[in-house]
Amino acid sequence: MEPTPMTQRTTGLYPKFTVRRNDGRDQPGGDRAGADYFVLDRTFDPYAIPALLAYADACADEYPQLSADIIQRVFAPQDVKRDEDGWWTHTAFAWIDEGFDVRVWLARHGMEALYQYMTCDIDSDDWKAFELTSSCAHWQPRPPAGDGWFLAAIFETEDGPRAAWVRQKAEE
Repeated sequence: MEPTPMTQRTTGLYPKFTVRRNDGRDQPGGDRAGADYFVLDRTFDPYAIPALLAYADACADEYPQLSADIIQRVFAPQDVKRDEDGWWTHTAFAWIDEGFDVRVWLARHGMEALYQYMTCDIDSDDWKAFELTSSCAHWQPRPPAGDGWFLAAIFETEDGPRAAWVRQKAEE
């Protein structure tokens, strides 16, 4: 009988990683010896982002700098690598489903968003090309006025392609 291949959906937790502290405190005799660490992959696991932000929220009162660092890392700008049709999503937003209130979620983490429709940013010939090909690869969204904006996504809506721009909330 051949062994059943292991799949992520059915395996659950198993010892996939070996984690050691750089300061050696997890070694025998250290004050963290025997600690049980948990690894999250924020690049390829979309569920890592809400888990990290929940942790940042949970530790904010006692460890405000750690909380701020986690939030900053989650929402750090990324290199935009669009697919052949021009779509792309920042890893912090890959897990979000339709109907989720992104603005409220971002505001809770000190961020703000602005959205830009391709229809407001191109001429009629470019729109006709999109209608024929369903590709928005030719569209290069321009950031909103002001500092600190980074592209969070280029995604499809009922009204055509839309770009989401995000930044740390401006001081009022």
